[in-house]
Amino acid sequence: MALTPEDLINKSFKAATGSNGYDMDDVDAFLDELVIDLRKLYEENDALKRKLEAAEQKAAEAPVASSAPAASEAAPAANDAAGLLAMAQKVHDDYVHQGETTKANLIAEGEKKAADLVSEATEKRDSVLAKLTDERDSLEVTIESLRGFEERYRAKLKDHLNAQLDELASLRSIEKDAQ
Repeated sequence: MALTPEDLINKSFKAATGSNGYDMDDVDAFLDELVIDLRKLYEENDALKRKLEAAEQKAAEAPVASSAPAASEAAPAANDAAGLLAMAQKVHDDYVHQGETTKANLIAEGEKKAADLVSEATEKRDSVLAKLTDERDSLEVTIESLRGFEERYRAKLKDHLNAQLDELASLRSIEKDAQ
């Protein structure tokens, strides 16, 4: 089954899961380019078919005479028609080959672009992950430092409060003794 521009227009892809998917806008843009090129190829192919049919019809309408001189005059016309058919077939084959080459180039270019995008996204992801890991490590060091500060502060506060309680107790005992 031949691929038509409408096949490309109506083609849908499953949504990719995870980070290995392609950007839908890039895929759609690429498919749009393919549709344009494929339509041009179809139009060129149709035009060549019409030319070929016209040449075949012209060759079929060439008068066939029974006399020898007329037959010899018709032979160059038949040869011209056969040559025209051969030329039309060659032009058609050249266009088809050119279209296949263009298609292969476009596909290769699209695959390279997709690979570059995936590579770039992977590098960006790795860079962001490394940065986040560094930040996490820095925060863990800060948290440990704050925990140590908290323990020292609590110990000093406890010692200070105990000293205040001891002083208060000694003041009370002095007051009792004074009474």
